[in-house]
Amino acid sequence: MRFLRRVYLRLYVLFKGHYPIGTLVRYHPTRSHSLGIDWLIPGLKSLDVGIVVGGWAKYKHPMPGILTMGSVVLFDGKTYDMDEWEIEVIDETW
Repeated sequence: MRFLRRVYLRLYVLFKGHYPIGTLVRYHPTRSHSLGIDWLIPGLKSLDVGIVVGGWAKYKHPMPGILTMGSVVLFDGKTYDMDEWEIEVIDETW
């Protein structure tokens, strides 16, 4: 069932642009963050757990035709706009 869950999540992100609402995620910093530089997103530490509460989308300024998307994640009572590469899914209930 994990395989089907991964396929479902990948297709959901592909078509909707964010993870499904209610998905448990963990803040997983990039390699530059893993060196101890957590100041890029104030208030978050490595491996903090949150829940997806929505999605966001905006146009990039230099190229007005390109749309960037991500998930709105609730961490400790605050919401953050997160890109897909900044978080990892930990919801393995299936």
